[in-house]
Amino acid sequence: MEYTYGEQLQNGIRQMYQLGQHLREHYGSRLFNNTYVPNKVFALTGDRYNRTIASAITVMAGMFPPENPWSTELLWRPVPVRTDLDIDNADLLTLLSQWPDDQGKCPRLAWIKTTDIYKQEMAMKQDLMQYISTNGNIRVNSLIDLCAAVDNFKARAIHISEHPLPPWMNMTFFALLQRAQIPNTLRKLYDFEQLTKLSGGMMLKKISTVMQNIIAGRTDHQFIAYSGLMAYDGSRNRTLIEANKCSSPCEFQSFLQSIEATFPLSWNAECGLADPAAEISLLQILVGVMTVIVIFVSEALLITCCLLHNRQWQFVNRRKGYVEIN
Repeated sequence: MEYTYGEQLQNGIRQMYQLGQHLREHYGSRLFNNTYVPNKVFALTGDRYNRTIASAITVMAGMFPPENPWSTELLWRPVPVRTDLDIDNADLLTLLSQWPDDQGKCPRLAWIKTTDIYKQEMAMKQDLMQYISTNGNIRVNSLIDLCAAVDNFKARAIHISEHPLPPWMNMTFFALLQRAQIPNTLRKLYDFEQLTKLSGGMMLKKISTVMQNIIAGRTDHQFIAYSGLMAYDGSRNRTLIEANKCSSPCEFQSFLQSIEATFPLSWNAECGLADPAAEISLLQILVGVMTVIVIFVSEALLITCCLLHNRQWQFVNRRKGYVEIN
């Protein structure tokens, strides 16, 4: 089987299925009694990469084996998985890689290329970019191209038994890769407040809204799964992340106040795109105005027709020798 960029490999399928089994073992009896209940389980995935969709489907298959198998040959039951584009926007690499000539999904992010940090990182990684472009037959002209290529190389290195590395990925390549410090590059870019707001703010806002709804008892959902690219780096040790401006233990309301500044009021407007909500409002106003005009014109025509009819009737009556007195 041939794989293209963004596909889920055999080992990844196995890992996601095992993750689903682990989640079932850990949460199943406490949250949904090890039974799939549609209004209690909600699975969402990004739409840009096939492997995020496949991962969500595979995790659900591991979590919810069929209770009454519909087939003796396939122990699987379909669990709905919905797409949410905000999951794609939450990943910096995915968001920035969609620029065509500094325009595209979020044009306002084009200013990043003018910053000193971006220029310094470009200069530091020039040797690696040139090496990959020359030997790998891959166009690497920006940090975004580089991060996308390195993500592909990391996936191949993890699944090296299935997809051996090409000869040019030798000690020279890995020395350049280590010197480039790709993860640090992404962290430096995330230091820009506007970038954090645009790349992850909307997804964080949605998750916090879900948490508020659960606390207030406004939803029946007890398990919500999000499948996104690079959501968690399993190769690193677990790290306890302290909430910014919220001491531990951090109460939910305090946590909410500490992150509200990263919530965009309108993602499209702040990205420099047309806001669908604003367009809908304008359309509604235009429809309302046109409706009023049509009603006014219709009433005016009706009154005019009545007056003309009345005059015509009086004229006919005069011809007959009498006039109707109202």
